[in-house]
Amino acid sequence: ALLPQVREELARHEVNLVVTGHARGQAPRPAYHVLVDYARGIEVAVGHLARLGHRRLALVTPEDAVRLDEPDGARAIGKPYYPGYRAGLARHGLEKSGSLALIDPDNAEESIGRLQRILRRPARPTGFVCDADFRARFVYEAAQRQGLRIPQDLSVVGMNDTPWCGALMPELTSVNVGERAVARLVMVLCEKGAPVEEMVTWVGPHLVERQSCRRLPSK
Repeated sequence: ALLPQVREELARHEVNLVVTGHARGQAPRPAYHVLVDYARGIEVAVGHLARLGHRRLALVTPEDAVRLDEPDGARAIGKPYYPGYRAGLARHGLEKSGSLALIDPDNAEESIGRLQRILRRPARPTGFVCDADFRARFVYEAAQRQGLRIPQDLSVVGMNDTPWCGALMPELTSVNVGERAVARLVMVLCEKGAPVEEMVTWVGPHLVERQSCRRLPSK
């Protein structure tokens, strides 16, 4: 929620043009572009689970974020989460074992039911990456209904390091994508002179470890 608020605030004032988001957009004049690397954030989450020994992962994301628009019929997501997920799987040699857990964010029971069906699979995922912290609540509830424990049976990582992380028990490990750093940087740039050419700055993510992940025992 921070980034749209920053954008709206800047639009109300005659300040040097600063554009925030996850992709470089169009601006009416040379601008400072401050971008959050959500795709890299998902990669960080995948990497954390892979280093803990998880080989079967799932990305929890809304079904309406998925569309079939590539020539070969592969899934593509307009937001950067799935490309980051796919890149993370490839980096750790997990392309064949990664899956999608497509949920209906407007229907909690339907979402939990879908996740329960995934958790009943003989080769169910042991690690879940949620594209937002609050979606992890569906994973927690589905796991409880299936008699599974977090982190003993499942590990879960969220995105954005929000207050949801402390509201869930055990507390949720999450990727902080640097939105506070974006806000500070925007304020600094507002004090500078107008740029004579486009300037792009990426803010990198970092993992905030809590109690929702566990290293798998060696076989």
